[in-house]
Amino acid sequence: MLRRGLDTLARKKKINADLLLFATTLVLLALRESITGLSVLGMVYLSDLFHYLMQTRSRHAINQLLATQALTARRLENGEPRQVPAHRVNVGDAVIVQTGERIPVDGEIIAGKAIVNQAAVNGECAPVGLNVGDAVFAGMLIQSGELTIRVVRKGKDTSLSNTIRMVEQAAALRGPLQQPRDYYAQRVMPWRIGIAGLIFIITRDFYRALTVLLAGCPVAVSIARNTALGTAVAEAAGKGIFVKDSQCLEVAGQTEVVLWDKTGTLTTGNPTITEVVSLGRGQNSRKVLRLAASAEQGNCHPIARMVVEKALQEGLTLQQPAKSEVLAGYGISASINQQTILVGNMSLMRQAQINLEQGEARALRMKHLGSSVIYVAL
Repeated sequence: MLRRGLDTLARKKKINADLLLFATTLVLLALRESITGLSVLGMVYLSDLFHYLMQTRSRHAINQLLATQALTARRLENGEPRQVPAHRVNVGDAVIVQTGERIPVDGEIIAGKAIVNQAAVNGECAPVGLNVGDAVFAGMLIQSGELTIRVVRKGKDTSLSNTIRMVEQAAALRGPLQQPRDYYAQRVMPWRIGIAGLIFIITRDFYRALTVLLAGCPVAVSIARNTALGTAVAEAAGKGIFVKDSQCLEVAGQTEVVLWDKTGTLTTGNPTITEVVSLGRGQNSRKVLRLAASAEQGNCHPIARMVVEKALQEGLTLQQPAKSEVLAGYGISASINQQTILVGNMSLMRQAQINLEQGEARALRMKHLGSSVIYVAL
C-alpha cells in the first residue's frame, strides 16, 4: 500500500487513497489504537475482496461468449473437407460449415446459402438468410443450410474475440471514473483534512479531529461502487447485454436520451402473429393458418415455430406434409394432399411467379406499423 502511494506521488505528484490510508493506519497504531487501525486495513482488503467476487461473476458472461467459439473447422484441402483446429486455418482458406455448427472464422460466403442465427455477434435474435457474397462472423450459428466460407480473419482477430476482450475489460472495472478511492482522496479528502484541522484548532481534541478523518475514509465508497458496478455488469451479461466499458454504467444515472443502433425494430425476441389475412376466393384465414402451420412442422426456424404454435393455440388440426423442402433465405415448400404450399418471404413468391398485387398495399401498411409479413401461397 505504501509503495503504491509513494509511486503515485512520485510519478503523478498526486496523493492517492493508498497513501492516505497508510498514514491513517500508522497514526492509529502510534496512538495504540491498534484495533481501529487494523479495522481500516481490514476494510481495504474487504473492498478488494468485493472487487474480486464481482469480477468472478462477470467472468461468467465471458465463459458464455467463449462457449460460442468453434474449436474446430472443416477446411477444404484439394477439394476434400478435413477437420482441423480452428486456429490452424489461414487467411484465404476455404472452410465448410453445416447445419447446427457455429462459424469458426470471419469471412465471406463463396458457395451455398443458409439461415443463420447472429445473436452471439450482434444481438439480432431473428435469423437471416445469407447467400454468396455476404459477410459472416465467428460465433454465428447455422440453423439450416450449408456454407463455404473464405477466411478473412481468424483466431484473436475475429469480431467475437474482440467482443470477448471488450467484456473482459469491462469486468476489470477500470477507467477514468472507476477508481473512486483515488478520486475521493484527491477531491474530497483535502476538504476533510481542512475541517479536521479546524476542529483540532477549536477543540484542541486530537481524537475528535481524527474521528472526522476516519468518518471520511474512502474505502466505504470503493466497497459500494464495486458491489453496484459488478452486480450490474453480471446482471446485464445474464440477460445477453455485454457492457463495452463499465464507465458507461457509472454515468447511466445521468442519461436522459438513449439512441438504439440496430437493424430492424426493437423487439422482445419472441415473434407473435398479430393478424392473418386471406386474399384468395374460398380461402379463410383459419385454413391459411392451418396449411401454413402444417407445412412448417419440423422446421426449427423461430418463425416456423411461431406459426405452428399459433395454429395449435387456435385449436387447428395439422396435417403431415408428404414432402417438404426448406429453401434457405426464402422459406419452405411443402406438399399436402397433392397441393403445393409455399410459406416464406416476397422473394420466394416472386421466384414462384405468384401475383402479389392484390395484397401489396396491405403488406406495405403492416410493414409501416413495424410488422414483418409472411406470405402463404396455396
